[in-house]
Amino acid sequence: MDIPDIELEELEAEVSHEIVQEIRNFSSDNPNVREQAIDKVFYRMYHQGDLHYQVNFVIPFFIRQIYKETDTEVLYRILCCIASIATSHNLSDCDYIDNSEEYDWSYLRWVNSVRQPIYKALDFYIGLLEHDLPKMRIIAADILAACKPQSTKVCTKFYDRLREEPEPNIRASLLLLLAILDRETPLDGAFCEEILQSDDAEIVKLAVAISLMYVAGENPSQELLEQFIELGDRPDLLLQLTDYYDDRYSDGHGLFARFFERLSDRALEQLMPILTYRWAFLESYDFCDLLFEIIVFPEGVMKPGTAVSDLTKSQQFLLRAIADNNEAWESGFTIHSDPQSSLTYIGIKEKPQRDKLIRFLSGEAL
Repeated sequence: MDIPDIELEELEAEVSHEIVQEIRNFSSDNPNVREQAIDKVFYRMYHQGDLHYQVNFVIPFFIRQIYKETDTEVLYRILCCIASIATSHNLSDCDYIDNSEEYDWSYLRWVNSVRQPIYKALDFYIGLLEHDLPKMRIIAADILAACKPQSTKVCTKFYDRLREEPEPNIRASLLLLLAILDRETPLDGAFCEEILQSDDAEIVKLAVAISLMYVAGENPSQELLEQFIELGDRPDLLLQLTDYYDDRYSDGHGLFARFFERLSDRALEQLMPILTYRWAFLESYDFCDLLFEIIVFPEGVMKPGTAVSDLTKSQQFLLRAIADNNEAWESGFTIHSDPQSSLTYIGIKEKPQRDKLIRFLSGEAL
């Protein structure tokens, strides 16, 4: 069914004429025109990593289009856009609001106005879990994991799919998504243990270990930590899982790092040798960004007078990994494109920064 022009004319009062024109192009007979129009509208919905407030006016048109779209590649592109919007931090950050806190409830109403059209297509996404193309199955799963009000139904479908899914990468991602939904629908620990004891692919077992650690919170058992250390000791495997999880979104890089965000210092310090492998974290730049800024140095700039002894073991380990990595300093391929930016973020600004870092690690106060 075509979108009536009257709706688009009304839409122009809320968004630009250019966006309205591109939405008209959703109905073009040419799939290339439709895909270009989808991209143009989508990228106008972001500003410096944040969703534009107008997204609630255009998301219904994206949802309508998935029911009409006849070209598989264009449909996939629309689903990628929906997944990026559904998992945006602008929407997810308000999931765990403490009702006692002051909060901008008009913002919450805006969030719900974006989410509701996405939720209405739940059965459409569920149907795609059986699609012949692996990329269609996993992008549908990504969107379903954002449909938290229907988590019971979603999780049931995920477990059903895990029993049939032939692709190890998809099985691994489904397990990570089930962990994300644990607050709404608890992760089936027995199901996970069964996988760990099976002959399933190592990447699937690694995803199980990460999922169980994430659900355990600040202090996972030593057994869980050792399971991750054993499975994560293959850098290629961790890289494969990281990239597959993060690279499906236009703006979602670094999401994988969130699975380690809850860990206490005691737990995190045991994992640092793996997480800081070759410092560039297996060349996964965005993971490095979150590892540094959110997980290891969440408070940002260190105060003047700070000594290395004031830091946690994880912070010390990470800084030593930076200081010791000749390749990173020579090629400049880590966080924000170079290690200097990483150090500036926490207050080590004196040039040459590597020398200052080495002196700091040797006992000189900041």
